[in-house]
Amino acid sequence: MKLSLLPKALAAAAGALLVAAIGLFVYAQLTYSSSYLLLPDKPHALAPVVSVQNAHKGDQGSLYFVDVIERKATLAERYLPFLRRDGTLVSEQQIGPSNVSDKERARIDAASMALSQKIAEAVALRRLGYKVVTHPHGALVEDTTPGTSAAAKLLPGDVITAVDGVATTDFQRLRALVSRHRAGERVGITFVRAGRTHTVSLRTFTLGEPPHQTAIGVLITQAVSIKLPIKVKINAGDVGGPSAGLAFALELTD
Repeated sequence: MKLSLLPKALAAAAGALLVAAIGLFVYAQLTYSSSYLLLPDKPHALAPVVSVQNAHKGDQGSLYFVDVIERKATLAERYLPFLRRDGTLVSEQQIGPSNVSDKERARIDAASMALSQKIAEAVALRRLGYKVVTHPHGALVEDTTPGTSAAAKLLPGDVITAVDGVATTDFQRLRALVSRHRAGERVGITFVRAGRTHTVSLRTFTLGEPPHQTAIGVLITQAVSIKLPIKVKINAGDVGGPSAGLAFALELTD
């Protein structure tokens, strides 16, 4: 009697294990991890993306750009490599600062894309002989140094407009004003984020080998407004980041 029940018991146990395994796999597929997955998107033709006033495009070939889809990886994708053969798993730290939310990161990427488009328009039209008017209006924060007070208070995309109340439209002027301070002193930084002006106090520190320089822990570039002589429109949809600038400039030139 016991022997006749053994196969049934084994089958029941195997069935329970199978159901549990399926349930665990489904749970792992629906639950997101702290890692991110980078996936290559399909190539996008630039002709429908870029339009120029009174322009005539040639018919010799086409230009494309490729973007990368960035999303949180599921637990299954993190621990089962065969599920992400076409993707690259990266940590949250590799995506950006840990104090930046996904929503804020999307805003930063959108701002980077907008700046990339403006620069592409200016470079292409100037190369073609058009007069392009530019006006510097501050220092654009590209990144911050981890562990500094700047990393805790500034974000990529912020535009620094004053140091200790002194207006600075030139990023080199910003460096000169900061260098007046000694390491460890406080410096007042005024910046614009999403159309709003803020002022914070940052602690300076010594940077590099002798002769030492005073720094606040930001990587900056020039923030500039651009006026074009003709109408240009670039619509890349929800693609963010700065890396398509060269492709835009080439398409505009074409």
